[in-house]
Amino acid sequence: MLKLMQYCAYRDRSQKEVENKLLEMRMIPEAREQIIIKLMQEDFLNEERFARSFVRGKFRIKKWGRHKIIQELRLREISSPIIKLALTEISEKEYKSTLYTLAEKKLNLLRE
Repeated sequence: MLKLMQYCAYRDRSQKEVENKLLEMRMIPEAREQIIIKLMQEDFLNEERFARSFVRGKFRIKKWGRHKIIQELRLREISSPIIKLALTEISEKEYKSTLYTLAEKKLNLLRE
């Protein structure tokens, strides 16, 4: 349990990531369920916090667009309402600004 708490405290994790880690550790299904519930109760595992953090990071650092972010969150089995909530982390002004910057860079590459 302590190892999983450290795993979740290092960075925000999705429930699917934690389930995969428990499968790697060869935990029985009942134990996996109990551990996930305990991690949620003690706020080590929080899907909304994970999704918001994921959106901020992928947009600001990797310059991913909304569609790619949504696709990745769905792969991680995050529910649609949480995805919509997490996407509010990207302001429309910041999104358009990044889009124009990336388009200008691409245009400069094409001219040369």
